[in-house]
Formats: sequence, C-alpha cells, structure tokens
Amino acid sequence: MPTDGPARIAAASGTFGGPRLSVRLRLALWHTAALALVLGVFAAGMYLYVMRTTLRQVDRDLAQSASRFAQAVEAEFSEQADMTLTSAVTEVARDTRFQDRVIAVYDATGALLARSFLLSSTRRSVTDRLGAAIEPHRGAQPEGTHRESSPYTTLALDDDQIRTYSTMLTVHGTPLGVTVIRDMAVEEEFSETILTWLTISVPIALALSGLGGYLIARRALQPVVAIATQAERIGARSLNARLDVVNPHDELGQLATVLNGLLARLETSFTQQQQFMADASHDLRTPVAVLRSAADVALSRTDRSPEMLRAALETVSGEGRRLTRLVDDLFLLARADSGQQPLATEQVYLEELVEQSVRAARALAQSRGVGVDYDSAAESPFTGDPVLLSRVIMNLLDNAIKHSPEGARIRVTLERDPAGHSAQMRYRIAVIDSGDGIPVAMHDRVFDRFVRADTTRARNGTDGSSGAGLGLAIARWIAREHGGDVTLASSGPAGTRFELTLPIADGAA
Repeated sequence: MPTDGPARIAAASGTFGGPRLSVRLRLALWHTAALALVLGVFAAGMYLYVMRTTLRQVDRDLAQSASRFAQAVEAEFSEQADMTLTSAVTEVARDTRFQDRVIAVYDATGALLARSFLLSSTRRSVTDRLGAAIEPHRGAQPEGTHRESSPYTTLALDDDQIRTYSTMLTVHGTPLGVTVIRDMAVEEEFSETILTWLTISVPIALALSGLGGYLIARRALQPVVAIATQAERIGARSLNARLDVVNPHDELGQLATVLNGLLARLETSFTQQQQFMADASHDLRTPVAVLRSAADVALSRTDRSPEMLRAALETVSGEGRRLTRLVDDLFLLARADSGQQPLATEQVYLEELVEQSVRAARALAQSRGVGVDYDSAAESPFTGDPVLLSRVIMNLLDNAIKHSPEGARIRVTLERDPAGHSAQMRYRIAVIDSGDGIPVAMHDRVFDRFVRADTTRARNGTDGSSGAGLGLAIARWIAREHGGDVTLASSGPAGTRFELTLPIADGAA
C-alpha cells in the first residue's frame, strides 16, 4: 500500500492482527468482525431454537400416539365382552402400523405384552433400529413408572438417534406401560440441512458484508482523502487556498469548514507576522541609522569642539531612548500575543493614576507649547495593574500632545458612565485634543500596529516616544485585558476624542 501523499493521513495508528492497515480496511475488518459475532450468535440461537421446537413437536406426537393407542385398546376391550385385556392389546398392536415408530406395551411387571409393527414400505434399516430399541425394555419397568424423571429419552444406536416416550396408562383398572419408539432420521437430516446452510450462508454473508463495508468506507472516506490531498498542497506561499466543501451540513463538510477557518486564521496571523517583521525592521532601522550616522560624523574628524560632540551625544541619547521604547513596545506585544504577560493586579484609584499621568505629561506638553487640563474627579476604586493602566493613559496623552498645535489645550476627564444597569456601569476616561483630527479612512485602522495617522509628523527623540504606531495598539490590549476597551469616540477638524472605559465592580457601583 502506498504511504506517500494522502495515504499517510489514512495510515492506521494501530494494528488489526498484523501489519499497519488503512482506515477503510480497518473499518471493514471491524465491521465484518462485529457482523460475524452477531451472525454467529444469531445462527447458533436459530439452530438451537429450531432443534428444540422440532424435538418438542416430536415429543407431542409421541404422547398423542401413546394416548390414541390406549384409547383404541379401551375401545377394543369394551366392544367384546369375552376378550381379555391382553388379547385386546395384541389385537390393537397388530392393527397399528406406522412408518417411523413402534409402540410397545408392558404389563405391571415389565414384561412385553405386545408391540406394533412398521409398514411394509419402511426401510429395513429403520425396522432394525426400532426393533433393537425395544430390547432394553424387556423385563424392565418402563421409564416413569417408579421415579420422577422425564418420560422422554434419546437413544443412540450406531450413530442414529431414537426418541422414546414411556408412560403408565390405566385401562379398565389395569396399569399398562406404553412406550413409543420413534426414528429421528428425518429430524437428523433436517438439522444437518440447516447446519449446512448456516455453514455456507454465514461465511458468504460475511464476505459480501466485508466487501460492501470496504466499498462503503472507501466511498465515505474519499472526501477525507481529497481534503488531505488539498491540504498537502497548501504551504506558506499558498495560505490563501481553501478546501472544497461539498456538503457543509455533514460531518466532513463541517471538518472542511473548520479547516478553512483555521487556514484563514493562519493566513491572517502569517500576514500580520510578515507585516509586523517588515514594519519592525523599518522602524528599528531608522534609529539605528541615526545612531551610526551621528557616531560616524563625530568620529570622522579629530578637531570637533566639545559643543559639537555634546550635540552628537545628545542625538545618540535621544535615538537610544526612542529605540529602547520601541524595543520595549515590541517585547510587550510579543509577550501579550503569546499570553505570557501577566497582570499584577491590586487595588488602585483611577483618579490618582490619571492625576499622576497628567502631571508627568505636562513636562512634554510644555516643551511643545501645549497645555493639559484635568479637573479632580471623585474617588474611583478599581482592581488592576497600575503600571499598565498608567501606560494606557500616558499613551493617549502622548498621542494627543504630538497631534496638537502649539498653544492648544488638552482636556482630560474621568467620570462614571451614567447609562445602563449598575452592574454594567463603567468608568470613562476621555482625552480630548484640538488637533486637525484623524482622516476618516484611518478610523478603522488607527488601533492597528505600526499605523500612524500622520506619517509626515517628525518624531522627536527627546521625549522617549517611539513614534512607531504601537501606542494605541498597546493601549487597547491593556484595556481589554482589564475588561474594558479604548475607542475613538470622535475625530474631526475641531479635535479628536479617545475614551478608555473600565468596568465598575459591584461594590464600587
């Protein structure tokens, strides 16, 4: 059996009494084995049932023969007053002839009084067998006369079976032992015929069933082989390919649909990874190039003044801080994507975090000629990671400061969302600037990584911000890890409003 291509998918993970087999062959073998067990039990049960039913019919026939013989003796004895009972028994026995049975009558001492004979057309072998079966009863008490046992007995004479029925009958007050001896040749032939047919038909049925099971399994697994063939052709360069879904409602169709969804997620992740690496390389290359250029210029001449060297070192320091911030952001996102960035949660007060972040941002805002306004808010307890929450607020403030013109004012508010049920109430932290706004085409992409709404704005290395378009992506991830979210509430020529929402616990509400 070939093991290349889709055959590897169909290779058996176990064995069925020998070498490794395909799934369809294993299914056919298991199906045949189960059917063999069922047919074996059914054939044995049917054979036993037929044999038992036949034997019961023979026993009823023997009992009826004995009863009719006794009735005939009683009638013969009653018709002739001068006839003795022995003469009546002998007369009835002489007139009673069967082709497959003999009736023997005994007196109370077990002595044979009379016996019937077979028809002249009966085979000699039957006559000899039934005659030999009478001999053991001579001079003995018939069965059933003095012990409680079955009146029916099966005798084996030269591999032939003889069925006997012995009973005690009273005729005109005289007990008589009546034994009916019947040849079982017909029943034996019938049982052999049934056994022969079962022996022949069961293997044929199993063979046909195994072949049919194999064909059905092959037909049923054909879509799986097709899926395996298509999946094998899909690689890193063809992640946009999809599996064919013939029937989306059956199990195989659902499997193909799930695999298509997996391929779509892999394609998205692979594309994002490629874009992430490309953007990261681009954004890392710029500060590295600046660092090398500043160092090369500073080292190119030996007559540099201390002021020129100091300026070069300031450039190196600024680009180094920006490079450090970018590496930290990339590391944080990488840990977040892998689920390895835990939250160090504790009880915090959001109004204090906002006030500290505003105080830290005012130094950067003052260097740009921008003001930051914040009105103290009511006590706002929350359980979260204070470092990451402060980072969200600082990212929003940094973004607002960079996009606000000189002399503008940035407003920061913290309030409880008044809408909804108390269990659904949220804290709402808003950062509103008065810049030119974000283009409408960028509204849906502003939280994507390495996306910058204004690519022409120069990046200032003195503030430590990376300018790589990671701030909003990090802010949204942190907010969602705390059960909240960061959204772009509005943006236009009058300014932009970003909102951070966090859930209010039942106690705080």
